[in-house]
Amino acid sequence: MFDSVSTGHPNVGYRPVNVMPMGGLFQRTLPGSGFIKIFKMVSQMVGSHSRQENPREPIFRDHQITIRTGNLMRHVVLTRRQQQYAAAAVGALFLTLVILAISLLSSLDALSERDRHVRTLQGVVADAELRHRDALGAVLTTLAETRNRYESEADNVELLVGSLTSRVDRYLNLWQQKQLLAAQNAELSRQVDGLQGELADLRAYQAEMFAWLRSTIEEQAKRLTRNLEATGLDIDALLLQAAQADADMDGAGGPYLPVNSSEPRTEVPADVPGRTNAFQTVDAARRVLLLTSLAEHLPIGYPVQKRHRMSSGFGLRTDPFNGGRARHEGVDFAAPTGTPIHATGAGVVVFAGRRGGYGKVVEIAHKGKAETVYAHLHKILVKPGQEIKAGQKIGLMGNSGRSTGSHLHYETRINGRARNPMTFITVGRNVYQDIRQSEN
Repeated sequence: MFDSVSTGHPNVGYRPVNVMPMGGLFQRTLPGSGFIKIFKMVSQMVGSHSRQENPREPIFRDHQITIRTGNLMRHVVLTRRQQQYAAAAVGALFLTLVILAISLLSSLDALSERDRHVRTLQGVVADAELRHRDALGAVLTTLAETRNRYESEADNVELLVGSLTSRVDRYLNLWQQKQLLAAQNAELSRQVDGLQGELADLRAYQAEMFAWLRSTIEEQAKRLTRNLEATGLDIDALLLQAAQADADMDGAGGPYLPVNSSEPRTEVPADVPGRTNAFQTVDAARRVLLLTSLAEHLPIGYPVQKRHRMSSGFGLRTDPFNGGRARHEGVDFAAPTGTPIHATGAGVVVFAGRRGGYGKVVEIAHKGKAETVYAHLHKILVKPGQEIKAGQKIGLMGNSGRSTGSHLHYETRINGRARNPMTFITVGRNVYQDIRQSEN
């Protein structure tokens, strides 16, 4: 404990100073850093005492502090320069704290502005996702309606062809009757002349109608062929196979019964106007139907019809497990577990089960030696040998096999060779768009 403290100036001699008793200022025992507290208190007392005696004296002067502990006396000298250094250090510390406070306030403002910007972007993203979901729903609805309309139009074309054939037979009978009646009497000839004029108008109208119908159907057939050829497949060869398959179902027979020459002919004479256009129109319509059927059996649809994102493309990529360069023979579509997976074209299931890194996988064989693979499924909904329609649900998205998260690994193979699935999906988009345009 301290008994007394004396201060003095070396230039003016020793001068004792009364200090507060032990029960006041120095009542508690000072810790190891007590020198700083002593320095502050002594500086306050000396500064206050000096200003009272002589206000013009400088604030910082040399001081000698005498500390007595029992019989032990210690002297500490505080020079004017030490006091100035201490004051400068305190000022610098105070200035540093002010600068830090200003920097902290600036950082808080920047963080607040960033939070507002993030909230704004989150709102924009949410709106965009909502619009995308609505637009996708509208597109899917339009595709379904378009397909239904197209099937209905195909039935109408078939009925129209039958009706037109029936009309051709009727006009042929009228034309033959006119030839027979012309030789009988003039009155009948005049009636036949009138019928000939009417028949000519009808034939002209029929010829124009067949020409327009033929041109429209042939143009549609060309567009469908051009779009499907973008897959790299030999479309003409596939159509030939389809036609041969249809021919296998055209069996006919029965006993031979010769026709009496007096019986009316049923075939259309070559000189009937519009005959060529009629048959060419039927051929073009048959090609359109074959192309449409072929499109349904090719993998040109979308395997994931609910909200998703393509997490990995076709070709070279960085392996998600070891980080090395690797070939990716399909595309990955990421979505929540349980998202429905649809067949991209009609075909037959050739495999359904577990297979190595693919996990739970379904493989479907399509026309044109095409094959599609649907891997990492959570659940399989089909069996091997099962016939599948285009767009049919075959499984649920999952995370089985060598996978980092819920997604569909989708492959398209031709003759066993991997092809970019997005090429086929783009072809499908163009085909359905062409169908919509032709109906409008």
